[in-house]
Amino acid sequence: MAYRRDRAIVLRKETVRDYDRRYTLYGRDHGLCVALARGSARPKSRQAGHLEPFSEVDVMIASGKYTDHLAVAKQTSIFRLQGFQPSLFIGRFCDLVCRLVRPGVVDERLFDLLMEVRSVSQSFPQECTSARLRFLFAGASFKLLDILGYAPLLRGSESEMRVLHLLRNAPLHDALRLTTERDLLDRVAEYIEYELYSTYLDQDFQGAALFASYLT
Repeated sequence: MAYRRDRAIVLRKETVRDYDRRYTLYGRDHGLCVALARGSARPKSRQAGHLEPFSEVDVMIASGKYTDHLAVAKQTSIFRLQGFQPSLFIGRFCDLVCRLVRPGVVDERLFDLLMEVRSVSQSFPQECTSARLRFLFAGASFKLLDILGYAPLLRGSESEMRVLHLLRNAPLHDALRLTTERDLLDRVAEYIEYELYSTYLDQDFQGAALFASYLT
């Protein structure tokens, strides 16, 4: 049985059967991977604590004929989120990555973007409006579209173009700190959400309605 090692971000976990879990990860060297961890749903599992969603982990994966198996997983550092809003932000982004990226696609820029999203999620202000959360998610999605080859042609008013150029070229932290009117944030986010429909999303993208429903 062949083994491969990687440093990965845990995107999703799903319980299968009674005590096993299926994990979706994105690795720096091997890209998107789905692997089964036997017994990780048991209360005393040593692996489970290292494989919480959004964790950065060093893994060893055994390649199987039909299913890959997680042989070893070790969290590289403690990762904690303060509050519901950053969890919603990073959770929705990881879900988007799972829906847009196919297994075997390897791009170190995507791993770096996931690390940037993790960092931003730990820098949220105490109160983050639904408009700011929507805009921040749109900014991360915009960077993802660029990496995956769906980069849209920029169009809009002068102010909208300035913000779109900032989202494309500046660190994501700048989107968290940007000071401007809410209407501009909404227009830019709406434009990016529209561009998401040009991809092969398997479900409708809920955008503003989703964030507003959770934060009201």
